[in-house]
Amino acid sequence: MLKKLLPILLIMVMITGCDESRDTTKYEDTNFGITFNYPDHWVVTEKYGAPLWLIVSTTDYKPAEGLNGPGVMLFGFKPKDMELVNKWLEDAQTNYNNGAELTKSKANLGGLESIKYETEVFEEEGSKGKAIYYVIEEPEMSFMVQFPYSVDEVHKEDMKRIEDILQSIKFTKD
Repeated sequence: MLKKLLPILLIMVMITGCDESRDTTKYEDTNFGITFNYPDHWVVTEKYGAPLWLIVSTTDYKPAEGLNGPGVMLFGFKPKDMELVNKWLEDAQTNYNNGAELTKSKANLGGLESIKYETEVFEEEGSKGKAIYYVIEEPEMSFMVQFPYSVDEVHKEDMKRIEDILQSIKFTKD
């Protein structure tokens, strides 16, 4: 019986592994030293003005239109520069949190200790969500991930994809 089941189980494992690799694409920036996986049908838009400024979303990012649909913005600075990061956090506090302090907790991002900042749940254009920021402040760099997090059931799959992107982040050099 086991001999008959073994080939079937082996095929199922191979198919599952293949589906996972076909579903994602690896992004690598050797200059900044970061890699992550993102869904094949999403787009990475590279911006300049910082050593690393990426928008990973379901559509091409157009500055005049902002982020349309779910997505993640990644900012990296070498050497450490918290000026822009602090500006984004202040804007979140003012624009989404009615001036109240953002909720802070410790988190791990790419193997490094980070601080996770969250706004309260707010409603915008008929959807409920919050803004979430992961911030790493190291002597040699600062890094921030920012994304809107929807609490609406309809966006549950997109939020899972964002969490998968975050979990796949790895810093490849110091």
